[in-house]
Amino acid sequence: MMGLVLWFIHSKAKLRKQKRGATFWHVWGPTILVAIAATCIMAEPFRHIFQDMGWWEECGDNAVFPRVNETFGDADICRWSSSQYKCERLCYVPGDWTQNCGPGDAGCGGEIDLTDPVYKIDLYNESATVDENILMLGCMNGTVTVDGVETPFLVWDLKDKDGEYFSPYDEEAIEKAGYEGWINCPEGSACGQCVNEDDFCHCTDHEDFGNLSMIGWIFTFTLTYLGFFILTTGVMWNADIVNKLAKIKSQYRALRDPEYRRKLKEEAKGEVIYVRETVADNTVVMFSKTTCPFCYKAKEALNAEMGEGTYFVVELDEKENTSAIQDALKIVTGARTVPRVFINQECIGGGDDTVAKHKSGELKELLRKAGATV
Repeated sequence: MMGLVLWFIHSKAKLRKQKRGATFWHVWGPTILVAIAATCIMAEPFRHIFQDMGWWEECGDNAVFPRVNETFGDADICRWSSSQYKCERLCYVPGDWTQNCGPGDAGCGGEIDLTDPVYKIDLYNESATVDENILMLGCMNGTVTVDGVETPFLVWDLKDKDGEYFSPYDEEAIEKAGYEGWINCPEGSACGQCVNEDDFCHCTDHEDFGNLSMIGWIFTFTLTYLGFFILTTGVMWNADIVNKLAKIKSQYRALRDPEYRRKLKEEAKGEVIYVRETVADNTVVMFSKTTCPFCYKAKEALNAEMGEGTYFVVELDEKENTSAIQDALKIVTGARTVPRVFINQECIGGGDDTVAKHKSGELKELLRKAGATV
């Protein structure tokens, strides 16, 4: 989509180039702005792609950003990771199913104090107590204190043939188990609610602007919104929106203010003289606008017959009284749209008419009869 927008803006450069006195920035400014905007806007989707492909690691249990048994906190562990949010959960690697236990084997056997509030264990299941969350996080059976009484709390209930519980992560126990199947967990337990392996290093549940990481602020917020602002500026510049808004304002005032409307009509009558004198003084005249694609086509047709610069062009958007001259053209020709092409003081029509006459050979004949250079 951004490529199509950039192509469209770039394709209009030849129209912007027609404006008398057009500088490099008049011609290429909108294209450059839209190219910059596209780069900024696409930065965030590419961040996601690089993250998903593993080309730019996210904050987690990996060799580049080893967040094992760490929260984001004040640490810089994940400052340059691809994660757009600050990680507030503990990245806990339990020791009963993996040998990757983190720095100092802190993950194996839960040797860190998981009850420490800094680890925010309660975030894993906000409806459970810290002690219950610890058992679910490590996928361990155990007991919790309920009203001062030690109560069994099971997160799995697989029993082998000897009636001993075994972990679903214990591959050796599963092989030799010959287990009798699932039994009923005690009331209040969490059978089947071990924290999923993919969730051991889950970053956060608060995916909002208030929890953006530095990379999130750069890509998700700054580049994206800056890109859309630059894109809007480039598109408005390409559309010459300032001059068009001024024209709309004038037309609105003409509708609402009878006195102003009468003034415009008087100005148009005065410009009729200018139009007729201009047509009388030049064999071939085109009333045009530099940003008009139909004018561009008419100029191409005349250039093919006469050569560029051999006929007189009035660029209305470079004049202060554009609207009045167009009203005068309506009085003279019956239409106020541009282009209006005159040969030997006769209006031959607009852009489509001129192109059609060029293709049929009629334009060449009209110019020959008028004595124009062919």
